[in-house]
Amino acid sequence: MNAPPRGSAGAALDDADLLVLAGEFHAAPDLFDGLAEGIALYRRDGTIVTGNQASRRMVGRGARELIGRHFSVHVAPHEVQRVANLHARLIETEEPQAFETQFLHADGSPIDVAVRLMPARLRGRLVGVLGIAADLTAQHRSERALVAARERFASFFEAHPDPAFMISADGTCIAANRAACLLTGFASGELAGVPATSLAPQASAELTRALALAANGETARCSIVLRAKDGRPIDVRVTTLPMLAGGRNDGLFCICRR
Repeated sequence: MNAPPRGSAGAALDDADLLVLAGEFHAAPDLFDGLAEGIALYRRDGTIVTGNQASRRMVGRGARELIGRHFSVHVAPHEVQRVANLHARLIETEEPQAFETQFLHADGSPIDVAVRLMPARLRGRLVGVLGIAADLTAQHRSERALVAARERFASFFEAHPDPAFMISADGTCIAANRAACLLTGFASGELAGVPATSLAPQASAELTRALALAANGETARCSIVLRAKDGRPIDVRVTTLPMLAGGRNDGLFCICRR
């Protein structure tokens, strides 16, 4: 289903219906302007009919700078063609499209977003496209910082003479250094992704306390019993250190001594 030519009777009918939809959105501000996600209503040709406050904040532009403009005004130039193709696919198939892309802020900075394009229908007829965007910039920045932090600590962590574990904020073992593998008899790949409590079944309370302290940037010390691969108990004294990435707590380092 292709877009009707601008100025045609079909386009005029679409515009009239889109204005009805826009009015319905603005009549429910808690469900439109009150949402954290950016929401915008587009004509079939990609021009902007309306958008909520979050959509305007996301790209740093006012309503007058957006309404009546093509969506390329807020999409990063290198992504315009791909987004246009996905927009056209929705018009053609009337099937929702979900993808990640980049918007462009008015100050020129890129904004990583997760986008869902939905059919905008009135009385059962497709009249436009509803776009819903969630800002992923902070999440991606944090993820990149975490990768950089892990790479930065990798050499120190692996070469540390004491057994050491990386534990995520949800209590999952991310990695173990060579000394930890020698102590427990597990290969590093066997430990990555398993709950830390499976290595120390009786230390759940200590781990919970250490994670809570790490979330506040604090260290902790305790004595626990590790379970080796062959089942034998190993008494160790543990010092935990917050694992920070991009200013955010992402778990802790556990340094063990016998």
